[in-house]
Amino acid sequence: MDIRPKRRKFKDNPYTLESIKDDNIFYIIFKDHTGLHKICVSEEIFNIFDESEKYENAKLKEYSVHIEHSEQSEISLNMKNVLYIKSLEEQVIDSLLYIELRKYINELSDVQKRRLIKYYFYDKTLKTIAMEEKCSINAIKHSIDRALETIAIRIKKQI
Repeated sequence: MDIRPKRRKFKDNPYTLESIKDDNIFYIIFKDHTGLHKICVSEEIFNIFDESEKYENAKLKEYSVHIEHSEQSEISLNMKNVLYIKSLEEQVIDSLLYIELRKYINELSDVQKRRLIKYYFYDKTLKTIAMEEKCSINAIKHSIDRALETIAIRIKKQI
């Protein structure tokens, strides 16, 4: 499976793209009221959706950099706060999940732990981490992927 770049999406964006370029297999994955669906599509359609994601990402960036900061009225500030308020139950669940995740991360090797934290918590790119640690990008990516696999296996055992 080819790794897709991390892209911001609108909250109501219902789909995710996945591809296996070696075999020329392209998927669009979405969730609706009936469940999760994985549809195999042609490369042309996949590329159209990919371009749409890129355009959407550019619009989100433009909004966050320019438009969002142009209007800072009392009403708009209050609306932003309303969107981020979580219920007590959600806060407790998030806290418990965070504690479990920290436990699993702390059980990783020092190298995997360091690289995973840099990538996901400090939003550093693979290239930046590779330059800091004086190794190849592939080594960083492999280490992070193995760490995620290890965490996933431990979570599955817990369930």
